[in-house]
Amino acid sequence: MLLAPFIARLRKKIVLLLLAVLGGILGVLPDLIGLYGFVLRHDHGVLYGSAHYGAVKDVLQYIPMYALHLGVDSLTHDPDRQWYGWNIRIWLQILLWLANVAVIWWFARIWKRNTTAEHS
Repeated sequence: MLLAPFIARLRKKIVLLLLAVLGGILGVLPDLIGLYGFVLRHDHGVLYGSAHYGAVKDVLQYIPMYALHLGVDSLTHDPDRQWYGWNIRIWLQILLWLANVAVIWWFARIWKRNTTAEHS
């Protein structure tokens, strides 16, 4: 989403890809921090908890992609929602993934239209 104001100005595909990868990494950062804690530090979820609810979150929550991850997690990790049956949790995940795909498709069209018009 941070690309939205700048998508019309990007001309090189490599810059677009690098920004998309960086945004993706920042978006998944809370889980990457937790994975580091589980796998390498064997901390039984201490870093995961800190990245999602504690001191690490308090510092990194101002990165928009990180904050979006935390916001989606707050909706989908509610203990009253289940992954099975007709509960809202799975449908919310599916809806958010479809919205993500739609925005990526939309941005790709804008970028492609701008680069094609530039070469014409």
